[in-house]
Amino acid sequence: MALAEAIEARTRQRGRHNGSISRIGLQLLRAMLFKFLGRDGRLFPSYDALMRATGLTRKSIANAITRLERVGILRVVRRVVRRSIMRRSPITGEPERILTTCQTSNCYALTKPTGGAALCAPIATSRSNVPPRRQGVLLDLLRALQPSNRDTRERQNRKIPQASSER
Repeated sequence: MALAEAIEARTRQRGRHNGSISRIGLQLLRAMLFKFLGRDGRLFPSYDALMRATGLTRKSIANAITRLERVGILRVVRRVVRRSIMRRSPITGEPERILTTCQTSNCYALTKPTGGAALCAPIATSRSNVPPRRQGVLLDLLRALQPSNRDTRERQNRKIPQASSER
């Protein structure tokens, strides 16, 4: 949980509420760890159980699981069950046996993100933290983003049409 919170703090941008995991993802992970994780390490709550435990909607849970899976904290194993069903054929009307598959609740595996230490490291805020070979690249990018003198002259020379008072 501490690793997930560190990743969330590390990836949150200034002025934004959420990072790469989101607060809903943290809430869902907390519920999975402290309410559903069995002593033997089994973790397979249904969406309905997660909805009751967290008070979130099905879509919010699906988005949070996707975010946790993208970061690498959670791995989803879809569990499929094969069933043999006897039914009457809709075409011929004869009895037939069909083999179908349906998905039961997912099985979740908690994993350690591959870039764990790098994801939790503090963000470099000053240029001195950037390696010297990359400082030139950063300066080139900053120069490319700044408007040229020609662009500023064109903006100053551009006449702003005024609203006419005639109707």
